[in-house]
Amino acid sequence: MDISIKMISCGKGFVMVLSESGFVYSYGNNNDYGQLGLKHDYKVMELTYVEFLKDESHKEKELITHIECGENHTIALSIKHKVYTWGNNHFGQLGLNDYKHKWLPVRVDYIENQLKRIVNVSASIRSSYIM
Repeated sequence: MDISIKMISCGKGFVMVLSESGFVYSYGNNNDYGQLGLKHDYKVMELTYVEFLKDESHKEKELITHIECGENHTIALSIKHKVYTWGNNHFGQLGLNDYKHKWLPVRVDYIENQLKRIVNVSASIRSSYIM
């Protein structure tokens, strides 16, 4: 696999890799809460593509500009200034108004109505931040 890497972010036992072309890959031995962003619950020890979908039709893929890992979750910002989160949600750190873990990236669309333009995202151990 030949990938030009833009950035890497590490959580507890997992890694998210963002390519220059806007695609996200994950790997690691910790996937208890879905932090790898994959449809299955097993661990992967090689880079695996994480799919971001723009809408329910699953026809267009979203390109990502920034990723940040918390301890067991990830937040991502798309080229269209959309926010996606996945992984552990025990403390509501995914910003989805529930406490359910998410195995796949989920768009946090209610934020889009509250903020004029999202320019950056960040994550801490058990929280996520949007600027």
